Amino acid sequence: MKILFAAALLLGAQLAHAQTVELSFVGPNGVEQAAGTVSISDTKYGALLTPDLKGLPAGTHGFHLHEKPSCDSNITDGKPTPAGAAGGHWDPAKTAAHKGPYDDTGHKGDLPAIYVPTAPPPTRCWRRASRRANSRAMR
Repeated sequence: MKILFAAALLLGAQLAHAQTVELSFVGPNGVEQAAGTVSISDTKYGALLTPDLKGLPAGTHGFHLHEKPSCDSNITDGKPTPAGAAGGHWDPAKTAAHKGPYDDTGHKGDLPAIYVPTAPPPTRCWRRASRRANSRAMR
């Protein structure tokens, strides 16, 4: 099972400028392949994270920040844990509670989920017809 993981995602109280973070699929031996990027920019409402990811299977995927910026595996109970060196979800208040991104009483690492459709969204091509063609169609 591949896991998507941020190579380094550190947010300060305020971002001085936009940042781009590389994300990777990781396995028991560490990074396996690139998955894309997340751009982070500061807005008057807080940090805005904009993912540009490739290769995710269709469905809903959890999205969160970890304590440490590492994709390395570690050993837990004698078995390699993909990206285990990242530690737990970012929880500066030590709540130890998964409450989701819209509840201030849980840890701060929970972000809104990412949804990948089963097929790419359709694209639309709009072409403006000439006035002459439109007037003929009205007759």
